[in-house]
Amino acid sequence: MTNSWPEQAALAHGERVELTTPDPPRPELGHLGPEVLGTRGVVLGCVIERDDRDGGRVGPVYQVETEDGSPWRLRPEFLVSLDR
Repeated sequence: MTNSWPEQAALAHGERVELTTPDPPRPELGHLGPEVLGTRGVVLGCVIERDDRDGGRVGPVYQVETEDGSPWRLRPEFLVSLDR
């Protein structure tokens, strides 16, 4: 069984990304430490979720696997496409 890719997703399955800090900064969302900034990975999944840290915003959250095999779940503000 395959799930369709959410229409709200700006990044595609298999897209190469780099982990970054939102610009402008979004303190309410947290931050990535300097040891992971610039880490590269691949988008493996996407779901649409509600985020109460941001006034109940509903939007995409991406499953990313980085080069070292670490799994991440990140909002698009923390990802920069390397394929565009």
